[in-house]
Amino acid sequence: MFLTACFVALLLSLPLLAPSPLRASAYANASASGGGAWFSRQEDDDGEEEPEEEEEQEEEEQEEEEQEEEEQEEEEQEEEEQEEEEQEEEEQEEEEQEEEEQEEEEQEEEEQEEEEQEEEEQEEEEQEEEEQEEEEQEEEGEDGEEDTQSALASEQTDREIEARNVANEDAPDRGEDDEGDRDEIEIGFEEDGDRYVIDEWVIFTDEDSAAELDQTGFDLREVEVLGQLDRVLVRARSPQGMNLARARSIIGSVAPDASVTHNHIYQTGQGLGYGRVPNELFQITRFGVSGTPRIGVIDTAVDLSHRALSEAHIETRDFVSYAGKARPRQHGTSVVSILVGQDENFAGLLPAAEIFAASVFIDSVTSGDMATTFGLVQAIDWMLQNEVQVINFSLTGPDNPILQQAIARARSRGVYAIAAIGNEGPTAPPLFPAAYEGVIGVTAVTQRNQVYRLAGQGSHVDFAAPGVFITHAQADGEYTASSGTSLAAPFVSAVFAALLEQGLSPQEAYSRLQGAAEDLGETGFDPVYGFGLLRVPAEPCEASTCSAGADPSEF
Repeated sequence: MFLTACFVALLLSLPLLAPSPLRASAYANASASGGGAWFSRQEDDDGEEEPEEEEEQEEEEQEEEEQEEEEQEEEEQEEEEQEEEEQEEEEQEEEEQEEEEQEEEEQEEEEQEEEEQEEEEQEEEEQEEEEQEEEEQEEEGEDGEEDTQSALASEQTDREIEARNVANEDAPDRGEDDEGDRDEIEIGFEEDGDRYVIDEWVIFTDEDSAAELDQTGFDLREVEVLGQLDRVLVRARSPQGMNLARARSIIGSVAPDASVTHNHIYQTGQGLGYGRVPNELFQITRFGVSGTPRIGVIDTAVDLSHRALSEAHIETRDFVSYAGKARPRQHGTSVVSILVGQDENFAGLLPAAEIFAASVFIDSVTSGDMATTFGLVQAIDWMLQNEVQVINFSLTGPDNPILQQAIARARSRGVYAIAAIGNEGPTAPPLFPAAYEGVIGVTAVTQRNQVYRLAGQGSHVDFAAPGVFITHAQADGEYTASSGTSLAAPFVSAVFAALLEQGLSPQEAYSRLQGAAEDLGETGFDPVYGFGLLRVPAEPCEASTCSAGADPSEF
């Protein structure tokens, strides 16, 4: 019974265990998809976890990028700070360098001031020595001189000072120049001691270049067209403190071919003494001179009212640039009287000659009589206008290229320069214009044919002539006597002009001077006397008898 009941129950449960068609279909589908319902749910869980990992990865990458950007910004900031530090160091170095340069400039200025002070002290000492030597020379005198001559020499200093204070009334002021309002022209010194007008330049150029000079910004004080020299001469002022190299650079930028120099200072050379009448020493009339030689004299103004010059043929012109400055007359009066002076008790060398006297000197309280390059070049052009045969330069100064060009141009026109060697002593360097090629340099000798103790020496000495204790007119209407190479130069100028007036060429005239020279000192040409002491009458110098030295054919 029991067994029967169990069997019946088993049979009733069989439909429940067999899958229904719907379940079977679902199962089949699940199997076909590769897994049951549990696997499908697992896939859903994995699908939700993968986006979270990607987000975390993106956040990490973003953090890394932000960190890299921060590191880059820090590096850039460090570089900027380093550059700023380097720039600050460079600026500090530049400031230190500027301070060092400023200190060096201040030191150089102090040294320059000390040098200038030493030079001034040296000049004062030399001047005192010269005055002392002149006083000793006056006391010694010459053998047989009268007491009245000694008295005349002792009064000369006062007379010369008075003459310096008298302006040449016939000399007009040149230019509307504010220099006239100044007490003194400011003088500077080059390294070798040559003097010049500070912040003032002389320009020598052609007309086209001169027209461009306004572009320099310089103050063009004077512009002179020199028709005979075929050049334009300009006196210009620059801003204070400009040196020569800078001035040449600025002017050269608009006028490349222009010559630019300092406006150098030149001086006369004449000491005190008493002594000999020119015509008694040199009777040039023994040459048989006919006609009237034309002689140029570039010097101080001349006292035309002096009785020795009242009948002379003298034409004057003033070439002083600075308005209101007194024109000294002593030195020019001395030189011109030696050439053409004529009085009952005085006779110059060539009383009939025509003199063209150019006034180029001013009276400076601190510097004495002084002339400038600008005035000298203007005067040379005027000499060519008047067809002079020779130009007498009884003055000395530094080498100046513009002055040299002007003298060379005059020489090419057949006008020759005779110049004093200078009174700076036998060891002094050559002075100009005497030392220029083609200029006849003249030294001075005493009555005993000894060279003047203050005369310069060198290969530029051509001839010697009387120059110690030479009687001449002075600006106060009286006579006195002086010494110096300035007074020897007119003797050679007179002889040379007389020879040219006879129709000789300059080369022939120079040869005659050589033939007339008495050999002194060493045999032949020497640096003390040149070819020797000039004597008259002069005879031609043959090639076989001329002393060694300058070749007349090259003169």
